[in-house]
Amino acid sequence: MPVAHLRSFATEVLKECSAHGELCISFVGEKTIARLNRQYLHRRGTTDVISFSMDSPGEEVLGQTLIGDVVICVPRAAQDAKEEGVSLRHKLEILVLHGILHLMGYDHENGNDLKKMKAKENRIWNALRKKTAKK
Repeated sequence: MPVAHLRSFATEVLKECSAHGELCISFVGEKTIARLNRQYLHRRGTTDVISFSMDSPGEEVLGQTLIGDVVICVPRAAQDAKEEGVSLRHKLEILVLHGILHLMGYDHENGNDLKKMKAKENRIWNALRKKTAKK
């Protein structure tokens, strides 16, 4: 899948979130995501996506507003896509959206935020699907 598509998709997600700034998306393997999961979240094993927000969201560095980093485990995404019966493209888009929402302060580990996060995720997903259908 072309990285340019995911870059464009992430830009659209940021617009939907009314967010402006630099975002880094990294694609990694299972060993790297497991290491990051253990080192920063103190959890064992792999996961599909981890987000790292800036200590001061919206902080400006060298003239750029920094939002944070989204790290996606491609092998895990491919496995999940197959199990869910969706394309890898679809799964990666969902993970980009999910990771960006974490950067915007949504946390599905909190019971109340789970509903808010899922509702926001669905609203943005549907809005972006409508946009692409018009093109």
